[in-house]
This record gives sequence, C-alpha cells and structure tokens, in this order.
Amino acid sequence: MSDDQLTRILFEYRPKIRGFFARRTSNDQDIEDLCSEVVVAMADGISRFGHRSSTSTWVYAICRNVYSHHVYYRPRDRKIAEE
Repeated sequence: MSDDQLTRILFEYRPKIRGFFARRTSNDQDIEDLCSEVVVAMADGISRFGHRSSTSTWVYAICRNVYSHHVYYRPRDRKIAEE
C-alpha cells in the first residue's frame, strides 16, 4: 500500500477509531494518545496488510490491540512514573 492509501484509510476511519476509544475511556488525552498509537501501528503494518481481511477488520484489530496494551500496561507505567 502506498502513503496515499494509508491517508485515505485514516481519513475514512479516524472518526471510528476515535469513537472506539471514546466508548472505553472518558479521558480526552488518553483518547488522543491511543489514536496516535493506532496511526503509528497502521503505518508500521500497512505493508503486511495484504487485504486478507476487510480494511475495517484490520483497523478494528489494531484498535483492540492498542487498547488492550494500554489497559494492561497503564498501572505499571503509572507506578514507574510515581517512583
């Protein structure tokens, strides 16, 4: 996929990505951070995407993985920041 295709996907799915995280957290800063992580993950993984699934499935899987990582590591990261 080219950069133009990634841009098109981001333009189309940005509101859905934001909504995914908005339903799971009310902290606007976390929502923006998570959306940024999704963009990075999409840019890293777009060359491996290969359209083996629909674009929406691929985007949702990235959102789910980013959020799972966030929930799992957030308590540890806060503890480290406090120390």
